[in-house]
Amino acid sequence: RQASPEVPLAYAVGWAPFLDLDFEVSPDTLIPKVDTELFVGTVLDELARRPLPPEPHVLELCVGSGCMTIFLAKRLPDSRVVATDVSREALAVAGRNVLRHCVGDRVVLGLGDMWEPVAALSAGRPFDLIVSNPPYIPTGEISAMGRHVAEHEPHVALDGGADGLDPHRRILDAATGYLAPGGRLFLEHEWYH
Repeated sequence: RQASPEVPLAYAVGWAPFLDLDFEVSPDTLIPKVDTELFVGTVLDELARRPLPPEPHVLELCVGSGCMTIFLAKRLPDSRVVATDVSREALAVAGRNVLRHCVGDRVVLGLGDMWEPVAALSAGRPFDLIVSNPPYIPTGEISAMGRHVAEHEPHVALDGGADGLDPHRRILDAATGYLAPGGRLFLEHEWYH
């Protein structure tokens, strides 16, 4: 089957690399970006300076294809990870990636908007680490991102509201209720210059 030249290659082949691992992607998920690899590098640098406690409880909001959750689950082999997404289709892709990378015994996926499914999945245990790459593109700037992104990647995973920070506010407003003492929260966001 011949893909249209405008269709991103990752969608045409159904796979994309992320930090030396391969992940299934679809038009229901973002294509993993170098920015997110750098974000995960920042998280790992911080964890090297101040390690997590034994058997850490980790949460990812807006899991998409699952690349960050799965990478962290593999890097933190004694961790338990909860990951959520509002998109049923993205969560299905994440589920297949979890199975493919053999971390299904430690990763639980939940369908719902941001924090909605977290209480039921956390078993009452707070999180030592919360990470998220939420939608952060200002609504009015999505079309300027080029056809590769604007016409093919899911807007639900891109659109961060008028200033790009609506999801960040929602995450920060509720995070203290889910973080363990000494727990840390990392959010990817746009860099403006």
